[in-house]
Amino acid sequence: MPHTALETVVFAGLACTAGLVEEFIYRGFVFAVCAKGFAPSAHPALLAMIVSSALFAIAHLYQGRRGIITIFVVGILFSAVRFWTGSLVPAMLAHAGIDLMAGIPLQKFRPGQPNPPDGDGDTEI
Repeated sequence: MPHTALETVVFAGLACTAGLVEEFIYRGFVFAVCAKGFAPSAHPALLAMIVSSALFAIAHLYQGRRGIITIFVVGILFSAVRFWTGSLVPAMLAHAGIDLMAGIPLQKFRPGQPNPPDGDGDTEI
């Protein structure tokens, strides 16, 4: 989590980039390839939503079981929005917003996160 103003700016850039790139990959490319591949089936978009969301969740294995389940559900929601609107932009904005909220304002509420040194050699916890 960012502790300084510079880290916050860098984190914000990373969060926005992740929102754009991951949505382009999973809700753009993977979704489109799966929908086309499942086209002979009765519900190609639904199958594409499930597969793209599962791959999105697998890419977040580092978040543990609870994180994977949460990411899968969020992936389904983002896929539904992509399908409903025909655009990646709402999912990209939501993804970036979620990442920003998880890292910047909520960092103050995470227990066990040490504060950075305040310059006098002491580390506040």
